[in-house]
Amino acid sequence: HQHMVTFENEDGSTEEVPVVDEFDLDGQTYVLVMNTDETVTPLRVDGEEGDLVFLTEEEFHKVSEAYAALVEAEDFEEEE
Repeated sequence: HQHMVTFENEDGSTEEVPVVDEFDLDGQTYVLVMNTDETVTPLRVDGEEGDLVFLTEEEFHKVSEAYAALVEAEDFEEEE
C-alpha cells in the first residue's frame, strides 16, 4: 500500500503523487515523491498541515547527499 500525497501545482491544480520514502534530517521531515517520469524529488514537509515545499538548490544537494548516505548505510547493514 503506497502512501499518496496531494500536491498543488503553481496553477492551483492538484495531483496525487506516491511517496516512495520518508526520512528526517536536521529536525526536518522530508519525503521522496515519485514523478510521472520515474524520477524522484525530495520535498520538505512543512508546518502542521504537512504542506510540501520545494527545496532550494542548496537544500536539495544537502538532502540528496544525506539520503544517498542513508541508503548506503541501510544496504550495508543488510549485507551482514
